[in-house]
Order: sequence, then structure tokens, then C-alpha cells
Amino acid sequence: MVSADRILDVIAYRSVADYKRALKPRGIFAMIGGSMGGLLLQFIFIWPILSRFSNKKLGLMGYRPTRKDLEYLNLLFEEGKLIPVIDKSYPLKEVPAAFQYFSEGKIKGKIIINIKDHKV
Repeated sequence: MVSADRILDVIAYRSVADYKRALKPRGIFAMIGGSMGGLLLQFIFIWPILSRFSNKKLGLMGYRPTRKDLEYLNLLFEEGKLIPVIDKSYPLKEVPAAFQYFSEGKIKGKIIINIKDHKV
């Protein structure tokens, strides 16, 4: 498993332990959206106990980005400071296979649908 300095997850359906394991020492995890129910309970009841034995930080964010925020994220991406994790790429004609792969719940990053070579 690749360890990360920072994780910003907008789906967040894994357990607190999974995120903790994926972080490097002094790593930071933040969640925006996702399966707030079960994960929120883990953050309230389990993470305070686990955090006593860790130098990693996990947290929840209630946030609605503005256009300026999104432009800043785009700038970070263009400068190579924000690197998305891409799991698999599929041509447009294989969208059903991409959905099947997604539904298996084993993805480790983004799934890309490539429309570049698609002919209308």
C-alpha cells in the first residue's frame, strides 16, 4: 500500500483504521462528504481513542467550495503540487466495464473514462 502525506477524500466510505493505515507518520486525512453516517460515528467514538497512540491527524470538514477555491485547486494541480491517484482508465465504449469495476468496491483511485478517441 502506498502511504500518503495527505488524503482529501470526497467519498470517504472506508473505515477510520483504513485511512490511518494509508497515512505516513504525521500524515493528515480530511473528508468532505461521503458516507457520513458510519464514518462520522467512528470519528466521534473511535478516533479519539486511536489518536492517543498516533501522530496522524484525521478530521471532518463541512465545506462548500467557492469558484476561487476551485481555481486554487486547479492551480495546485497545474503546478504538480496536487496529484490525483488514477486507478484505471477506460475508453468510452467500455463504460459498462468501468461501472462494473467501480461496483466491486476495490478501487484505489479515480476511474477515468477517455472520450478523446470516441467517434460520434
